[in-house]
Amino acid sequence: MLCSRWNIDKLLRRFVKSPTNLRSQMGRTGALISGSLAIQFFERCYWPSSDLDIFVKDGDDSKSLGQYLVSSEGYRLKEIKGPPTIDYVMSKVVTIRKYTRLALHAPDTEIHVISTTDIPVQAILGGFYTTLVVNIISWNRAYSIFALTTFVQYRGYLLKETKENDYFVPLVTKYTRRGWDIRGILARQDHRINHPIQQHRRLADKYTWRISFDVSKVEWSQTPDSVLEHACFDIHDGDADHEYYGIGAFTFKSPALRFTYTYHYSWCQYLGVKVSQMVKGELRKMKPEDRPPNYQFFLDRPDDLRLHHQSTISGPERYHRPVFGDIYRPGTWTYWDSEIPQWYEASTISGPERYYRPVFGDIYRPGTWTYWDSEIPQWYEAWEKEHASASSTQMENT
Repeated sequence: MLCSRWNIDKLLRRFVKSPTNLRSQMGRTGALISGSLAIQFFERCYWPSSDLDIFVKDGDDSKSLGQYLVSSEGYRLKEIKGPPTIDYVMSKVVTIRKYTRLALHAPDTEIHVISTTDIPVQAILGGFYTTLVVNIISWNRAYSIFALTTFVQYRGYLLKETKENDYFVPLVTKYTRRGWDIRGILARQDHRINHPIQQHRRLADKYTWRISFDVSKVEWSQTPDSVLEHACFDIHDGDADHEYYGIGAFTFKSPALRFTYTYHYSWCQYLGVKVSQMVKGELRKMKPEDRPPNYQFFLDRPDDLRLHHQSTISGPERYHRPVFGDIYRPGTWTYWDSEIPQWYEASTISGPERYYRPVFGDIYRPGTWTYWDSEIPQWYEAWEKEHASASSTQMENT
């Protein structure tokens, strides 16, 4: 359902002549708007000195967006900032390109194209200094991740150390003057089941305020909404003194998926098994001459996230380097992104029941589909051996 009280095109018209064309460009490049303008959209307020911050993946997408602003919207490139002169203390930001446009009968406007190392949602989720700024506007929807605290209680919770940081302190002060109460860790007695600060979150879960836009005059993105809406993250104590939170959002890539996702660890464990099974199935379908040299190695490995991420690295970085690698994928290769919503729902079911509900459903199966009934005897035999071994070990321990 569209909401006329929150008009994204009216807001963007402060910065561009054609909001629908900009949104089409955002859909093509995967760009996301965040920062103060997203707050103004949800709050329906106006701060005259605000800039427009657009996050986009570094490379072709970033260049394309910048060229559009210059050629179609009359902007000029004013400044390029990158480490160590970059203003944003965000680990996933590569450069900031500042574009300005002079206006005769209106204030000059400035757009910041913020290039990120990977998908922009990762930089937004893991980079900001307080929860009240973690809002996202895509080509067709707006998302307020911490809606209850930000726009009902007018509170923000710290996501960075601010005591002696010359960059963050003025920003916190600015939003305090605007009416928000900026706090540290949520007091234990204040935690509620409907509070958006939960250990595991998804961008479009029940705690997020979503607003859909009119897209009748916008070119539709080729990326399904489910990719952004299944960006998962965790919220944890940011330091040993429990003075601020941290948000963990790491990228997950697999040959079984066209798109890149962010995850929290419990979701990644489930997802790793699923996509491992899918990749192995696709490898078996390939012609022998097209299979990778270490084909049998892949098939012999257990189904888990280690097939997609290197397990010899310590810390969260270990999950960023795939073991499968960039293997050859023929035209018959099947991608499984459409199953992500059902897989995620299944992963949230606790206990043995999670294995009793069909996830795939009655999906279409082409003529090239491979059936595995012939493997049932071997699978059962392997299960019996594993079960007998586990029972023997348990008896020895007792």
